[in-house]
Amino acid sequence: MKLLLNFEETLFAAGKAPVVLGVTAIIIVGIGVWLFYMDRKIKNLEEKIDNLD
Repeated sequence: MKLLLNFEETLFAAGKAPVVLGVTAIIIVGIGVWLFYMDRKIKNLEEKIDNLD
């Protein structure tokens, strides 16, 4: 637990916390967009398969 507190203090003291939070937010948004597009592609494939029957 002490190591985690030192890590947090170091990030905030060095001014890197906003950068870390920004990069994390960009990664999470990117994964969300990717999942949205993959869901659309899968739905289109399912509709094509249903239309073959």
